[in-house]
Amino acid sequence: MLWYLFGIYKKPRFCKGAEVVYTKTTPLVERKPKSYLLPNGFVKRYLIPYTPEKQVVGGIEFKAGSRCSHVFIDRNSQNERMFISGMPIDKPRDKDVRLSNSEKLEITGQGNSKETYEYRKI
Repeated sequence: MLWYLFGIYKKPRFCKGAEVVYTKTTPLVERKPKSYLLPNGFVKRYLIPYTPEKQVVGGIEFKAGSRCSHVFIDRNSQNERMFISGMPIDKPRDKDVRLSNSEKLEITGQGNSKETYEYRKI
């Protein structure tokens, strides 16, 4: 029982108010930014020990970090067209990549389309 309680206590969780702002831009249309809250429901958040909270936004899986100041981009969601703050991801799919507060993840697509994800902690 102590092992279970320790796992619940140490589990990485998204902080209250944590969100990802998603924007998709194409040459013809620029959509309004949409905000997605990251914290999960009660069961996933408090009853499952050890495994970090996860949330999928626009096909990208985000994992909770050890602190509120950052989240991680799951290694299985990464590709060669991803840039964090203008810098390409070094060795995509090798490890989870850290996305800090107010940093932007940009994904360039086909035909000059671009997706932008910005992590915010309110």
